Amino acid sequence: IHDVTSRNGGEESYKEISEFNYNIIYNAPVAIFTLNREGIITSTNPAHLKIAGNPPLEEVLGLDWLHSPMVIAAGLDRYLEKGLAGENFEVSDLPFTTQLTGRRLYMTLRGVPLRNKNLEIEGLLCILEDTTGKNLYLKEMERLQKFNENIIQSITNGIMVVNSDFKICTWNAGMTEIFRISRAHAFSMPLEACLRRMGLSDAVFHIRKGISDGITATLEKVSVETPARGFITLNYKVIPLFTDKAPRPGVVLFFEDVTQKEKTEIRYRTLFKSARDGIVVTDTEGRFLSANPMALGLWNVEWRELKEGRIQDMVHPGDRERFLERLRSIREGREVRSFRAQLCAVEGQDPLPVEMSVSRVLEHEKTVALQFIMRDIRERLRLEAELLQAGKLSGLGELAAGVAHEINNPLATVAGYAEEIMDLLEEWKDRMKADRLLELKSLARTIRDQSYRCKEITRSLLDFARIHPSALVEVDLNEVVRSVLAMAGYPEGGDGDRVFLDLEEPLPPVRADHSHIQQVILNIFKNALDATERGGRITLETGADAHFVWVVIRDTGIGMSEVEVARIFDPFFTTKPPDRGTGLGLSICYRIVERLGGRIDATTREGEGSTFRVFLPRKEKNGGIPG
Repeated sequence: IHDVTSRNGGEESYKEISEFNYNIIYNAPVAIFTLNREGIITSTNPAHLKIAGNPPLEEVLGLDWLHSPMVIAAGLDRYLEKGLAGENFEVSDLPFTTQLTGRRLYMTLRGVPLRNKNLEIEGLLCILEDTTGKNLYLKEMERLQKFNENIIQSITNGIMVVNSDFKICTWNAGMTEIFRISRAHAFSMPLEACLRRMGLSDAVFHIRKGISDGITATLEKVSVETPARGFITLNYKVIPLFTDKAPRPGVVLFFEDVTQKEKTEIRYRTLFKSARDGIVVTDTEGRFLSANPMALGLWNVEWRELKEGRIQDMVHPGDRERFLERLRSIREGREVRSFRAQLCAVEGQDPLPVEMSVSRVLEHEKTVALQFIMRDIRERLRLEAELLQAGKLSGLGELAAGVAHEINNPLATVAGYAEEIMDLLEEWKDRMKADRLLELKSLARTIRDQSYRCKEITRSLLDFARIHPSALVEVDLNEVVRSVLAMAGYPEGGDGDRVFLDLEEPLPPVRADHSHIQQVILNIFKNALDATERGGRITLETGADAHFVWVVIRDTGIGMSEVEVARIFDPFFTTKPPDRGTGLGLSICYRIVERLGGRIDATTREGEGSTFRVFLPRKEKNGGIPG
């Protein structure tokens, strides 16, 4: 009874184990099947049937697995032979194709020999796992890695990746271009040695902080010295890397070589600051963005005073509308030629004439700013006016000489006869009535006086036409000023009431004709006396610099209008009554000073007075005329 009971209990246990194993195999997510020694399928599970396209079980059992339509995979026979010889085997990522579905799959095949109780091999237990998804994922990852590598290598900026072991694991072509270090050489060096060769020993600190603390570092315009390129300028960033597997597996470093850009910026800044023209950059609405020192000097302001304003507000109101029209044109993309405009001046000064050009600053073919270049043309306008004046004087001089010669002889005859009439009247005074005699004598005197006045005018005309420095000698302008005061009946030091002196002592000499210079200063001084008849003061000043000596005659008299001051050096122009001047005095003064290489400047305001400045070259040097 015991034996029977024991045997029955063993059979039940075996049955339970068999059912358990069957359930595991049947429900396994991987294909499990058995082959006998001839390669015939003796058992299989649903996962295997699913891979094959779900054929009926009865059609699968008894098939030769290697040559069945279920599987097309080359080279499987050698693995089966190996298993049937008693060895376990495994082959990964085999390409399989089932004829039933036509699907291409990737499989991992494992084989375990099946033995009987005598340890003889009766067949194979095969496990077939579908690794298609994993294989495709790995291939996609490989493709993405190659794609990313191609992108990294094609970027012109330098990219270097350092892992958490402080090893360089990425070095793109941009790094080689910037530092002249090959990829292989960079990989072969310790990190710190590579950084030293790059001239960036300090970067190891930022790399350590990035890996240990996750801190990003941004450094701009760093100047480093490299063996291959000398000093270069870089912008670079150190950025921590983050992944699911490791919080900070390393850092990536981005390098931008701004050496050429920095050199260009330095050249631009140097040109911008040292340009002899005023340069201003504004936004498209005219708001100031930057201005060079020359531009600030034109307006006589500091940058802090200018930066909140607009350029159109700094243009003289008389020119503002035309300026705004040009501003609209340039914003609309139309070409604007250089033009003249007047800038607002400091209070009490005249508007400043400039020649201005404007151009657009483009980014991606879009206007982002406007650049104005302004040139001070005061000197040019003065030279143009002098050239025009010289032309007028030359032509008028020729005309004056001709007129003077033509009327001199008739005037001499008239004056001579007037003298003769007066002599005859003197002889006849006893034979004629006294009242008739006096009347005739008065008429004759008038004829004589007016004839001499005409002769004086013709003499002035001839002087105007023939002015030339005859005997050039050393002349002390202080002495000339004192002699002029004496000739006009004033003390040599001024009277302290109407006439004042401010003379620089000692004063360098000039080379000039003494009488001509005396004539110039006397003429201007007499004009100042006339201008201050109703009150005012006259100041005579002298001074010198490295090139010129000057006399300034300033009065606080009636002054002149803008129209009058524009013509004061024109021949025959005068602001005096007809019987008090010919209008040739200042014209003659102008020509005398011009012939000596100097100039006369005149500034005046109606009701406030006038200032005349006479500049003459020093004896030692003959430089440019002071502004």
